[in-house]
Amino acid sequence: MSPKIAYVSIGSAGHVYPSLPLVRMLAERGHRVGYFAPSWAAEMVSRVRCEHRVYASYILQAPPGRVNGFRGEGMPALVAREIRTAIGELLEQLAKFGPDAVIYDGFTYAGKLAGERLGVPLIQSETSYLLTQETNFYRETEAGRLRGRLMSSASLAEFDSLMGPVFQELGLPARGFLDLVESPAKRRIVFVARAFHPHAEEYDSGTVFVGPSLSEEVRPAKGTGAFPERTGRKFVYVSFGSVISFQPAFYHAIAEASRELDVDLVLSVGERFAALPWCDRPSNVTLFPVVRQINALRRVDAFVGHGGMGGTMESLALGVPMLVVPHSPEQLFTGRRVAELGLGRCLDPDDASILRIRKELTELLSEPAYRQRAQAFAPDIAVGGSLSNACDLVEGVTRGPRV
Repeated sequence: MSPKIAYVSIGSAGHVYPSLPLVRMLAERGHRVGYFAPSWAAEMVSRVRCEHRVYASYILQAPPGRVNGFRGEGMPALVAREIRTAIGELLEQLAKFGPDAVIYDGFTYAGKLAGERLGVPLIQSETSYLLTQETNFYRETEAGRLRGRLMSSASLAEFDSLMGPVFQELGLPARGFLDLVESPAKRRIVFVARAFHPHAEEYDSGTVFVGPSLSEEVRPAKGTGAFPERTGRKFVYVSFGSVISFQPAFYHAIAEASRELDVDLVLSVGERFAALPWCDRPSNVTLFPVVRQINALRRVDAFVGHGGMGGTMESLALGVPMLVVPHSPEQLFTGRRVAELGLGRCLDPDDASILRIRKELTELLSEPAYRQRAQAFAPDIAVGGSLSNACDLVEGVTRGPRV
């Protein structure tokens, strides 16, 4: 009988798409894979051979752009509500599937706790950083406003209050928010390149750094088919991903900032913003609801984004320098890492005035060292690790034969 692998994901595009090449290879090796994610992830998951099993989500109760949380309740309380919403149905679905091992997305703490409750081997799949006391951006005091927004003492206390009964019902030891996020599984598959991940050399053979996948086979075909042609000016591509794509103030500011620059600006803004009127848009600014990002990044001179790990890895793997405008402690951590490695610049969104954006873009595009360092660093990002090694790690706990 084929080994059964349960893959539990939060269901957002930035978490699902990196995992799909791994799921596809596991299926090719003869494993039966159940992909557990909220219902609207069905279209993404359908691109590989697996069984989509649905569970309820508090954070993602609707497609991108309509997301609960991050509006004042704080990250700990948000995580607690997600666990409380998901855990019952997820446990029931997992028990029916009967997995030999559970791979859980690093943000899907309900998947981690469900796997613990079932007593099956656990493998952590991480699309961002492995959190320890050294790399936990939630502890970062210098994050200032961003950290305070998401990590208030009231939110930490609310996590304890909400989660106490859950731990008791599951028969698992109670733990606080930081204890939960700083206790990674013994086996980990990381979709961040080893060269970019802090302290990567300290992890043992139980951690496989796969890095990003630039394959578009598992991504939707939708997106513009009329990307602007080169005009002799520098190309700048702007995207804030799928979850926080509605950024009208920033889109207007960067468009105005580019009006006086010798650049062509391409904005990927999501359906919601694209439907709004924009009468005085500069002539050098092109706007699309959705852009096929890998195709876009192969053609541009710079990428402006929020520091989501998927877009960051894709940009750096293709040698494109970045301007990171972070909206969370994790993204600030990434922006600082990009700046530290000389691969781009980082701008606090509160400082993102027209003049400041124009200055940052001018520096990024006029200083050749950013492009040179990004292109020199690209092979280290693109090579990363190996999906085959990640599958070997999974098979090491399932003891499943290759087919």
